[in-house]
Amino acid sequence: MNRAAEIHTWFAARPGNTQVATRFACEGLARWLRRCRPLAILEVGAGYGTLTAVASDHALYVTALEDDPHCRRQWSESMRDWRLSAGCSTMVWTHAEWTECMLPLKRQYDAIVVDGGDGRPTYYASVAHRGIIFFEGRRRSQREVCAATLRASGRGYCEAEWKPPDRSKGYVVMQLDPKPIERLWFALVRAREWWRDQCARWRGRPAGKRRNPCLP
Repeated sequence: MNRAAEIHTWFAARPGNTQVATRFACEGLARWLRRCRPLAILEVGAGYGTLTAVASDHALYVTALEDDPHCRRQWSESMRDWRLSAGCSTMVWTHAEWTECMLPLKRQYDAIVVDGGDGRPTYYASVAHRGIIFFEGRRRSQREVCAATLRASGRGYCEAEWKPPDRSKGYVVMQLDPKPIERLWFALVRAREWWRDQCARWRGRPAGKRRNPCLP
């Protein structure tokens, strides 16, 4: 079992953790973070900490934002136990909301992970050059805000959605300041995923629907 799958299994087995990210999203995030090698990651909507744990495997600093008190309590307990069991040394903070005085890092983030939170555009203005934005699930309204923010600032980007073989909920990635070859790659991914969705619909299977995230 790979590390991301191990994290998913560990968090899904915890009492009360009924809304963890899917294994597909955990493994996808791990692949993208290995690719971009971030120093600092911002997570919007930390939830119970599943993707925080994945992020902490790939960066020196992780700032996790979560405004729900119940989720923050679950996050604190889960991350405490995970760090003890996994020996994680990454510096991880969690905050209730975005305010400048609460951010421990006065810098841009190399990656932003969106797994909840609200529709404020502030998050997306802090992405470093060649950074990525990873959306767990479609997060359509947040992606629209993100795209508008990037266009207003003159930032180029490309995006594509990845779904698992059963065509259930996947994840979306935005690559900022992409190279021409990356734009081509993302276009090919969009075409491939569209075709696979059509094949699934022809067989009577819905595409992009949520299923139990505690399953593999």
